[in-house]
Amino acid sequence: MEKILDQFENDIMMLDALYQWASNPTSPTAALTRGCSANHELIKNTIKNRYNLDSDKAEEVYNRLTQEIENEGIDFATGYLEWADHIKERITEKYGEVLREKTLERLNRTSHEEKYIAWLYCKVKEEYGLFPRDNDIDFFRDSMDKFDALFTATFNSLTDQTHNPINVLKGIGFINELQWIASNDCKKRNNLYISPKYLEPLASEIDKYIPLPELPNYERYIDALYDTKK
Repeated sequence: MEKILDQFENDIMMLDALYQWASNPTSPTAALTRGCSANHELIKNTIKNRYNLDSDKAEEVYNRLTQEIENEGIDFATGYLEWADHIKERITEKYGEVLREKTLERLNRTSHEEKYIAWLYCKVKEEYGLFPRDNDIDFFRDSMDKFDALFTATFNSLTDQTHNPINVLKGIGFINELQWIASNDCKKRNNLYISPKYLEPLASEIDKYIPLPELPNYERYIDALYDTKK
């Protein structure tokens, strides 16, 4: 695994993809005892959008990740179970600063609204668990409604329909979408949204990087909301 890390040390995309692979949330019980194998292809879509790649280039990055891991005799489907902690710790320790810088570059290129989505996520992600932990559509809608309500109350503005909060956060790099498999049923597969550990220093100091607008008139907002509900 150290050999793989050395090969990727000058390639941020590959380090990002490797970190995502190591972050897969499927437990050893599901993957090994019951013979289930996680599908890692969600990495491909995240890399494609985060680094503005075309489909062929994203496929190339994903195939290289697969090949380099398997060349070292590690099973790509389940090998992360053995190496996850080591990979995440080493990448955070050795490349965390570079990955944070690249995340900041993407953050700085986004619109004001996307910056505010990122700011709000960093502020409330631990307390409110706003984002869906599975693909249940009712839970998804409830989570998005809750986030929109907080966004409206904070910024006196609804999130633009073209800026889906999850897509914004995946694109910047604040969350990775990865597949989880139930320990008692290989067919039950859900998508979880996981924050990279190396971004914790950035998330905890998000006020330093995003200048916020003037606070909205909350009294006016509450009056308008009351009139709407009435």
